[in-house]
Amino acid sequence: MRLSTTVVRSWAEEILRQLGDPAGHTLEVTAGAPDEPGAPETGPAAFTSRLRLRPDEGRTENEGRADEGRAHGTGADAGENAGPGAAVAVTLAFRDGSAVNVLLGEGLGEAEAAALLAGQLQEAVQEVAGGTPTPPCPVRGHGHPPVAEVVDGTASWVCPKDGAARPVLPTPGSRPGAGAGTGAGT
Repeated sequence: MRLSTTVVRSWAEEILRQLGDPAGHTLEVTAGAPDEPGAPETGPAAFTSRLRLRPDEGRTENEGRADEGRAHGTGADAGENAGPGAAVAVTLAFRDGSAVNVLLGEGLGEAEAAALLAGQLQEAVQEVAGGTPTPPCPVRGHGHPPVAEVVDGTASWVCPKDGAARPVLPTPGSRPGAGAGTGAGT
């Protein structure tokens, strides 16, 4: 599967909508790996995070993992359904000068790429928002944020307590945000 900047931008916009559309952010999606972090040059309080993932071919499937059936974008199963593709870089910059860069590299399948993007954007938004748990957990009443993982081939927001999940991206024909907080399990 070849990721395109158009598809990845639509994913990022949907994920940011679920994260409350942080004020003062800018989103940049480019083909290939950026030469520089891409964050605006600012004062000492700013931070830049850069993440590059490459499937680890030396690891066996589910080795050392308690959450069998879920991929986190690393390990042997990260490239399982991947076809040839080009890297897509996503930069999310905030008003305070902080930014996160996520490189969706060759070899990541669609679900793995979407889950990686969701997890990294969620972490950046939570950092800027002072730890506010967004989006809401799939289980009503839980005060913690979900974790972005691949469950049964779908990028999902997963309750870290009981494993209930809902898709990160709306399925074709569904309303965006539909099913949020329903408590549907895996």
